[in-house]
Amino acid sequence: MSEDRFARVGPIEIAYRLYGPEDGVSLLLVGGIDTTLVTWDPAMIEMLTERGFRVLVADNRDSGLSTQLSGQRVGRLSFLARSLKGQLGKLGPAEVGYTLTDMATDLVGLLRTVGMSNVHLVGHSMGGMLAQEIAIAAPELVESLTCISASSGETGVGKPTPKAAILVAKATGSDVESAIEGLTRKYVFTGGPEADPTYARERAEISLRRANTPDGRLRRLLAVAATPNRVAALEQLPMPVVILHGALDPSIQVDGGRRLAELPPQAEYYEVPRMGHELIPPFFPDVVEAIERARALSIDPE
Repeated sequence: MSEDRFARVGPIEIAYRLYGPEDGVSLLLVGGIDTTLVTWDPAMIEMLTERGFRVLVADNRDSGLSTQLSGQRVGRLSFLARSLKGQLGKLGPAEVGYTLTDMATDLVGLLRTVGMSNVHLVGHSMGGMLAQEIAIAAPELVESLTCISASSGETGVGKPTPKAAILVAKATGSDVESAIEGLTRKYVFTGGPEADPTYARERAEISLRRANTPDGRLRRLLAVAATPNRVAALEQLPMPVVILHGALDPSIQVDGGRRLAELPPQAEYYEVPRMGHELIPPFFPDVVEAIERARALSIDPE
């Protein structure tokens, strides 16, 4: 069992853990809106360490045990107004406390602090967008990029279904028990037909009983909405990119993954039948295979 460690990156303190052999192949897992470092399933991490990866997981800023930017208060009405602007593509970086670009700076700093280079980046959902930002900001550190259930940030693709949007908005609250209920409901619906309610509750409880950060969650949602799309930068990425997307994803619908696959010069796209949005055990082999494929492409581009 790995222990929490902390790294200071500028004004931000990032909580992180490392798994696997110290001389293993560097791999960073980047989580989404509701992912903290303990949300990553130990079974999937073990599948990766058994394949020789040195796995780094972290709490993004404003989540888990990393720095909470509590001075940047977001009222409910203000959040709703800015969210609407974001859906219309009219929310600018100056209107929020930070963007995904700032969050990427945190994780680039973490990689440098722990001495990781030649990194295989893996991001899920918001984390897939964040991983793109890392690859754009520090391509010299990145060997490959695997994006799961993510999009390019363009407003015209990858939109949530109405029900998914409602469940994402409601999956929060200062009361831990209510937050667990809301996040479980979200996980069950967005996980697709293979979702297991018992497993969904387990992952929600593990994360939220360690740290419940409802205000930070609102700020992270706004960070996604205010970050400019990455189209031009993705078209210049020098590393291989593997894109994995669930055919039944209701949170970032499948057109978002298909569009993302059109952009990087070295992109491969894999669409998984019956897979929704969440990383759940039935699809761990698909995830690990995608990561291994990205790794192989970085060694031999074929």
